[in-house]
Amino acid sequence: MSRARFELALERLRGGDWERFESFASEFLVSEFNSLRTTASPSGDRGRDSYLFRPKDDVTTLLQYSVTKFWDRKVKDTLVRITEEFSNARVLIYVTCQSIGAEADDLKGLAQKKYKLHLDVRDRSWFLDRQFSNTHREIAAENLAREIVDPLLEHRGINQGRAPALSETEQKAAFLYLGLQWEDDDRDKGLTKTTFDALVRSVLRNTSATTRMSSSELFAQVRRLLPTHSSEQVDTRTRSALNRLTKRYIRHHTKEDEYCLTHEEVKRVNEQLVLVEMEDGRLDDTVIDVTSKYLVDSDALQGLSKMTIQPSDVATRVRRVLDQFLLNSGEAFAIAVMEGSYRQLGFNDLNNLVLNDLEKHPAPKKDLTAAVIAAIADIVQEILVNPGEATQKYLRRLADSYTLFAFLQSTPDVQAAVAKMFSHGKIWLDTNIILPLFVEEDLESEQRRFTNMIKLARKAGLKLLLTNGILEEIEGHFKRSSACASCVIDRWVGQIPFLYSKYIESGRSPSQFDKWTENFLGNSRPRDDLRDYLQQEHEVQILDLAELAQKAPAELRDAVTEIWYKRREGRISSAGRDVDTNRLRLLVEHDVENYVGIIERRKHEAPSMFGYSSWLLTLDRTAFRVHNELKTWLTSKVPDSPILSADFLINYLAFGPNRMAVPKEREFTLPVALGLGAMTNLPEELLLLASRIREEAAGIPDRVIRRKIRDGIDKAKRRLGRTALRGHESLEHELLG
Repeated sequence: MSRARFELALERLRGGDWERFESFASEFLVSEFNSLRTTASPSGDRGRDSYLFRPKDDVTTLLQYSVTKFWDRKVKDTLVRITEEFSNARVLIYVTCQSIGAEADDLKGLAQKKYKLHLDVRDRSWFLDRQFSNTHREIAAENLAREIVDPLLEHRGINQGRAPALSETEQKAAFLYLGLQWEDDDRDKGLTKTTFDALVRSVLRNTSATTRMSSSELFAQVRRLLPTHSSEQVDTRTRSALNRLTKRYIRHHTKEDEYCLTHEEVKRVNEQLVLVEMEDGRLDDTVIDVTSKYLVDSDALQGLSKMTIQPSDVATRVRRVLDQFLLNSGEAFAIAVMEGSYRQLGFNDLNNLVLNDLEKHPAPKKDLTAAVIAAIADIVQEILVNPGEATQKYLRRLADSYTLFAFLQSTPDVQAAVAKMFSHGKIWLDTNIILPLFVEEDLESEQRRFTNMIKLARKAGLKLLLTNGILEEIEGHFKRSSACASCVIDRWVGQIPFLYSKYIESGRSPSQFDKWTENFLGNSRPRDDLRDYLQQEHEVQILDLAELAQKAPAELRDAVTEIWYKRREGRISSAGRDVDTNRLRLLVEHDVENYVGIIERRKHEAPSMFGYSSWLLTLDRTAFRVHNELKTWLTSKVPDSPILSADFLINYLAFGPNRMAVPKEREFTLPVALGLGAMTNLPEELLLLASRIREEAAGIPDRVIRRKIRDGIDKAKRRLGRTALRGHESLEHELLG
């Protein structure tokens, strides 16, 4: 039996499985303790996991089995009880299916110092490390897995909880096997082959040598999964998939014309499904954890205890909305490739998804407050934007599976669809794409969302560029950030600059900000330093578009200029600030140079929407609106938009013509929803909070101070909620600071 299968069995033990865990643990420990006896009777109101056990030949050692997640509280209660009832005890062995590790170190110290007891924690890792230490333990592990894991895999991992954005069991199966196939296949394999191989495997998932499926039923089931497509096309591709899979993964009993999975394939798939089940469970745990923290910390939800709604109900709804968002994102990309226009999903989409979920799964009316609806959207956004290392890869796999599923609903020839996209290109980067690269320098690799995207874009053969105007904006932003760092924060006028905001959010000292910026630029020639850094570290080159923009028709250039002026002036007015006309003029010039210059470059490129090779990558919402607004300004045909969404680029890197250049293991580091809340700035009150925490923590190690600040700001963000932070969601509001 594999380690993963045993690990899943331990992970899936719940409170109601206490007796099962007790039986398993006793079997597992029998080679060390020949006989154990219960030292408590089932009287009183103690739960089963309050029982203590003692080896007959050792009166100083007590064992306690427990499946509770709240192990620290359980251990503390037990330590108190032992001192009251078992004065001879010297050792407590705490046996649990939970993962604890070094987190128990403080408890061990407490047990020794206060209670004169040696605490020995035997957690999930302890069992896993000893799974094969002797035959008796191996049998005990297998018996537990048979009871816990086998029912999960009875129908090859298909259960009602998985892929909640899909309604039919067969759709859920197709979705699951698309994910498995996507992880198995090399990226140079055609997407049409990958998707149909997955569909055939999903249809045959419950077959074996004794439970075969007729050829006619197999073809019919694949057709039912793709009801909008030509039966002839679907059958042709299904037959090709069968030819590829037969012998190695599938057996064809030609006499009866029946198919089934091979025994080896069933075993292999079951092992894969064990890993998927573990990852899915960990995502559910993340959802529950984030939901619980948010509901406790949010000011708007302090009255939650008076409602009938339960945190577990909110977490279930969060998971459904999360999956629906991923499905919608996949559909948006598939539709964009098929029809040539891309709609980026954002905050309002999350709110709408919550409302749609409430229509399908009603809750008591008194619980449907605006605060609860906003909380669900906030929690989904938090998980998407900051998934953590444990869930990043699985979220990426879910996103890819939903995208493949969406493609299949649009066309049976997925490969032909993605082949329409540009296979090489020049991508100009906007300020809001470049600035996060500086912030991410100090993050762990898996947390560098923008950096990972840029790195994989280069691997895919894309050339990354920016204009001198954007470089000037970046230099100006560093100057404003430095000025803000040297200013008393409550006297700063305007929005807190993004770079300084993120620097403080990481827990660093304001007094060290200028020293931190020396990593990127000096005082003598800062713009040259920035250019050198971007070229050397990220292979971003300078290439201006001003001359090309001047060659564009005057009507187009003037219209784009007016649109950008109105948008930027509106932002400044809404923020209650005076207009710096000189800076406004420069920023609009940069916007026009990028937008119009790229349109002019495209006159010699492929005419199809996603066949162009020149693009502007930005998160600026105005940039996405310019194309539609031009329709009311121009008498001539409106040129195709040059704007490329970051979320579109991520999907392009995963599925586009050059996906084979992106290593599969690196593709899973791509963010899931980069455009959603990517450029959030801290409001002034949170920077003041960071300052207060640093003052109160004076004298302790800086790494501890930084952790306290990060934790404090995270909690404050949950308290305020996204609505309170909406004014700080992008750089656009503060570039004129």
